[in-house]
Amino acid sequence: MNRYFIARPWAASTGAAAFAAAGVLATLNPATAHAEFTGDFTSPGGDVYCQMSVYDDGTGAVACEGGGPYAASKPECASHSAWGDRFYLKQGEAAVAQCHNDTIRSNQPLAPVLDYGQTQSVNTITCDSRPSGITCTDVSSGHFITLSAESNSLG
Repeated sequence: MNRYFIARPWAASTGAAAFAAAGVLATLNPATAHAEFTGDFTSPGGDVYCQMSVYDDGTGAVACEGGGPYAASKPECASHSAWGDRFYLKQGEAAVAQCHNDTIRSNQPLAPVLDYGQTQSVNTITCDSRPSGITCTDVSSGHFITLSAESNSLG
């Protein structure tokens, strides 16, 4: 199943003109408390980075990296893989922690900040920025991920 990442409004300025030509679905307006389909964002402190996407069947998803420790036993990961700082939530499914050997933070210097009190959504998944951290919740299932400087959790 294909997953489409949302076109970023800054893509043309970073030399990704072909990607930008796909069109910006929406941009995050700082004056708005809620925006839909805006792609990547970072927490005000920069310690949490999230990337929203849409699969070809229309379901939304979010992957977030960063925050503090994750109190769960490490699964069988490759020896070079990181664990406990990337979480994934797909619409209608349980949240998961992922083993990874890469990062989703490639656009971090240019990603918009999701200021405290703002939300960003893709379909039934909404991410909420608070001083206590970023929480992304799928209202269709109740599953969530929370990343903060103190700890990371999922449910």
